[in-house]
Amino acid sequence: MKNENVVQSEATNETPKLGKSTHDKHCFIVMPYGRSPSEIRWFKGWYDVVIKLSVAGCGYEPKLSSAEEQPSAINDEIRTHLTYDPMVVVDLGGATFDADPNPNVMYELGIRHALGLPLVMMAWKGQKLPFDVGNQRVIMEGRELLDLETNRQKLVNFIKAAEAGHFYKPMDAVGRVAAIEAASATLGRDDLLRALAQEVHELKGTIAVSSISKYQRFARPLVPTIKTLIRTKEFRKDLYPLFVTSGGKPSHWSRFIKAQLPPEEIEKVSEWDEQEWKSYVIEQAKQFAEIELRSTLNSENVRPATVIRGKIELPREDEGGTVVGTSDDSVTLE
Repeated sequence: MKNENVVQSEATNETPKLGKSTHDKHCFIVMPYGRSPSEIRWFKGWYDVVIKLSVAGCGYEPKLSSAEEQPSAINDEIRTHLTYDPMVVVDLGGATFDADPNPNVMYELGIRHALGLPLVMMAWKGQKLPFDVGNQRVIMEGRELLDLETNRQKLVNFIKAAEAGHFYKPMDAVGRVAAIEAASATLGRDDLLRALAQEVHELKGTIAVSSISKYQRFARPLVPTIKTLIRTKEFRKDLYPLFVTSGGKPSHWSRFIKAQLPPEEIEKVSEWDEQEWKSYVIEQAKQFAEIELRSTLNSENVRPATVIRGKIELPREDEGGTVVGTSDDSVTLE
């Protein structure tokens, strides 16, 4: 086994030619190689079933850097990948969760950090990371069979986030400090204060954008339900027995309070008093009972109620009992 880092081309297993134009769709993978045959086999399997598939799924050609377990000279080929590849994935994990990160992996990570280019980091769940990277966004999951899909999905998400510019850039902080120090040496007090104020303003903007991008995918339109429109929990408890005695069932009640009203009715309903709510609950309970009765008595000439786009549609029959469409009565569900 050679005491050096190795770069493999997944397509040909040959050393790729250097040059920026050949790196446009490369994703450089920095990870340990392994010391024993069992470790080498484990790392290769982890790469094949998790990292390689996720990287290829994001449209990149994976380029593997297999780092030895002992420090050694980093070669020009690896430096070229770290400089020109549009994406880099760094696996800080060892063969077990309590293993320290490989020294060569950390060194290559440092080069990419210094360049301020997109990268994604991975580690074991529960792994103790070095102080330098402990405050950064790292995929930290288990590496058992049941964890493979979670790791793949998270790696895809982190790669997409890094493509959008959401990755740690430690040299930005260094640049800001240098700019402030230079300004303090050449500018007057007022100019320096303005420079500091502008820096704070830019940082606030960065934090705001990051917060929005982080949470906007979880945001959902707030559409009031019957449950939220009934003002108090105590009143809901009072309405439940009324619903049941009017023909509704417990299962009906659950669907009823989760139902959403049309937007044009929400303002009117929000102003109802207790008596109006009670009348509405009795009416809805009877409708649920009617729907269930029609379903129970279903025959060749009677079609059961159907659910279309959140509404329970009731069948409409002609004088001969033939179903000719749906009635105007419906119950809106969530």
